[in-house]
Amino acid sequence: ERRGREALGRVRALLDRGDVQGARAALEGARAEVGDLEALKDELAAVVAAVEKAPAPLDDAGLLACAFGAKVTLLSDGRAQLIYDFEAEAQAADWAAAPAPRDMGNRMVQRFIDGQQPQAPRGVGDPWSLHKKTLVGYGWSRRSLVAGFRTDRPLAVEVEARGRQNTLVGLQGAGERTLVVGLGYMLEELPLAGVGRGNEEVQKFVGRLSRTIEQSRRRGPSAVIVREARLMDLEELQVQPHAARDKAEFTVEVAPLDHGHEVSLRVGRRVVGQVIIEDLGDRARVNLLTMGAAVAYDRIAVTGALDPQVLERLRALSREVRHDPDALRRRVREERERAAERERNAPPGPGGERGGGERGGGERGGGGD
Repeated sequence: ERRGREALGRVRALLDRGDVQGARAALEGARAEVGDLEALKDELAAVVAAVEKAPAPLDDAGLLACAFGAKVTLLSDGRAQLIYDFEAEAQAADWAAAPAPRDMGNRMVQRFIDGQQPQAPRGVGDPWSLHKKTLVGYGWSRRSLVAGFRTDRPLAVEVEARGRQNTLVGLQGAGERTLVVGLGYMLEELPLAGVGRGNEEVQKFVGRLSRTIEQSRRRGPSAVIVREARLMDLEELQVQPHAARDKAEFTVEVAPLDHGHEVSLRVGRRVVGQVIIEDLGDRARVNLLTMGAAVAYDRIAVTGALDPQVLERLRALSREVRHDPDALRRRVREERERAAERERNAPPGPGGERGGGERGGGERGGGGD
């Protein structure tokens, strides 16, 4: 009888922790321990009823549906596809403000470009707000998808947008390095005269940026793959003139190689840019940036293998809220808000790390706590 009571107690403890699958498995052992004991008959019946009434754990598709505003599909190869058509505010919320750089030099550049006053398109509110079922970005701020992706599996970002200039995607890997890929690349002019006066290192950076801006404007809108070693410190890896159009449609593809990654820019079936990158890292986050221009994103589809931390955290949160989808959505939202607050308050560091870890990380996708 003692062993029977202990077995039933283990089932209850698992239910209390929200581990319904564990409770169902433990119930079989409890039944064997209780056997035909009349003294435990009612207690066994109560435990059986509690297990049967317990909500079934959410599967991976259900967990991701609670975590993202996107239309989520799990593919047969284990990757996920997140489709954004921006019909609801919840989809825009998946694209959070890119955290402030932790590197002191990057923070100085960030403060400078934040001080610019971009012109809002007619009828549009703040940058990166929804307007007529599009996500409209303008100015110099950036948005970052709240989950990271493994780079040992293929990753693709499909973009449909309206804007003749700087329809760009960022692939943010280790540290604060970003690969910028897209169409209509032509940098906006910046008031750089006098910036960094008296600081030799800053003046060198300003000189490089001035030359990059002048060269891009002289060349005109282009299809590009650009390495950004530090914020706005741009190295053009591949540039191809590409006539500006009101609508931009392209796909950025990342394919793992034995050593490094092949990054391709496709327009339809045509590859207009392709490079081998050796330092992308094992995870990447997808960013949106317009570098001063105004772009209306109509549709974005991201297909890749989510960082394993995302589903691990979602499973843990789901157990905590007894697999209640509405409660899980609230917990994810709360954790993202706390993660964003930590990022805002992270102290500057000596290198390219941020307070929340490397930029390619995936912890914010599951709530970030």
